[in-house]
Amino acid sequence: MQATGGRVGRFMSDGNHLGDQPRPYAAPWLVPVPPSGAVDDNTGGRNLQFGLVAEPERRNQDEQNFFQNNLPISSQVPVSTGLGLALNNWQMCIPEDNGFLSLIRQELGEELGQQEVVTSRFLNLQANRLRHAVVQKMHEHQMKIVLLAENRFSNKWQEKDSELRTVTLNNMILEKEMDEERMRLDLWQQRSKHNETWTSALRQRLKELQDQNGGKKEGFGDDTASGRSGRGPTDIYFLPKEHSVMREFTTCKGCRQKEVCMLLLPCRHICLCKECESNVSLCPLCHSPKRFGLEVSV
Repeated sequence: MQATGGRVGRFMSDGNHLGDQPRPYAAPWLVPVPPSGAVDDNTGGRNLQFGLVAEPERRNQDEQNFFQNNLPISSQVPVSTGLGLALNNWQMCIPEDNGFLSLIRQELGEELGQQEVVTSRFLNLQANRLRHAVVQKMHEHQMKIVLLAENRFSNKWQEKDSELRTVTLNNMILEKEMDEERMRLDLWQQRSKHNETWTSALRQRLKELQDQNGGKKEGFGDDTASGRSGRGPTDIYFLPKEHSVMREFTTCKGCRQKEVCMLLLPCRHICLCKECESNVSLCPLCHSPKRFGLEVSV
């Protein structure tokens, strides 16, 4: 590169002339521009626009002179091949005024920042959705387990409740039966006490009659016919059981086969066996109503 007339002249390798251009876009070949005026050559051509030497010998000589004169400069200034491969600093290939690139860099940074914010929000949203879905699934699983446990517990509870109701019903029936048996037992106890009272009274009466040694003794079922027979005061207690009179007194007046063992009250006649006493309601001797019978030993 050579300053001529206050201008910087540059020639490209393809012969095109470049005017005043920015320094980073310098052509790969820098040749001095001849002084303003004609360039004399053998062809007679003058006022060449690009200052190219037509003759090869002269052009080679000019190039050698250029390299010899500008060797220190060319050694200090790196030569660009147009591809930017031989530059030590990539900033030499860009203009010194990089406001546009800084603006692009700022917009790109803002865009990347926005994209990062959007991406972060999206990831957070997806994470929240996934967390919510997991919690929902866990809740549904727990509810299923709880419902299954409740169903099993309810079924078990119903079974136990049914068993308890059955046992309670059986207990009520048993208690009712026990109450009936208790009432029956009390009734029998009362009847037994009453019968004991009557028995003791009859025994006392029989003892008195035996002491008197009178004629006919009440309580042995003698009817009016026997009273009119004119029998004397014979003590039948001293007669053996095989005697006809004793058999007549000790034979049941109902079946005529078994011995008497039941005392009828209130008439106090001993004239029936145990089986016949439960089937009659009147005394066979006096025909008075029978209230109850008491078993005695004769």
